[in-house]
Amino acid sequence: MEKKVIVVCEGKSDVAYLNALQRFVENDIPLQPGQDDPLLRFVPYPELLGTCTGAYDKIVEAYHEAVEMFAPDPVEIWVDADIYIRNEALNADPNKFNGTEYQSRPGDIPVFHFSYHNFEDFIALHCDDKTFGVWKSVVLNALNAETGKSHHDHPLSRTEHAPLFQKVLPHYSKRKTPFALSIAHLANLRRHLADPDVLTMLPILQPGIAFGEHLLHLFDECYPGLIP
Repeated sequence: MEKKVIVVCEGKSDVAYLNALQRFVENDIPLQPGQDDPLLRFVPYPELLGTCTGAYDKIVEAYHEAVEMFAPDPVEIWVDADIYIRNEALNADPNKFNGTEYQSRPGDIPVFHFSYHNFEDFIALHCDDKTFGVWKSVVLNALNAETGKSHHDHPLSRTEHAPLFQKVLPHYSKRKTPFALSIAHLANLRRHLADPDVLTMLPILQPGIAFGEHLLHLFDECYPGLIP
């Protein structure tokens, strides 16, 4: 039976990733006897651009739209963690803050899935060990100019993060997944999520689930043993 995964997501990069996941499922995982369709189907919402923001109020607005559109299928939420950890002001109301609003969200809004911490960092978790090591040394341990804390504890601003990430994946450009996803990439994701320097889910994100962990759980549920 097909498991449809409808995801309200932040932007074009996230949409591109979910579409790459779907191509991987359709092209790289053989159908089992008696199957007409893959067991997993990833559906980004909004389907072309995402919400174009990770701000809590806009994400919740898109979530309600998706719930109405796709009922009775469940809808999930995937956003970058940075503006929630930094607890930046909402776009619509500068007196409210993303992290605070998330922690006090009403009961009809599900637990969010967070990238670690930006989409680019999430992509780095898929890379080979050498590239992952460069990301840890160049980006994860880089100090935030405002706070003096590392990116691990207080995510860098976009202007600080972007030039550093280019040292990790020089040919990376936003709104694209820089490789065709494979079993090897998802195996790297599993291994690197377990790295002691990565697995911390900071208190302001609680309750929250790393999107990578959730994704691997979906594959383990539908395709046991596929991802080492």
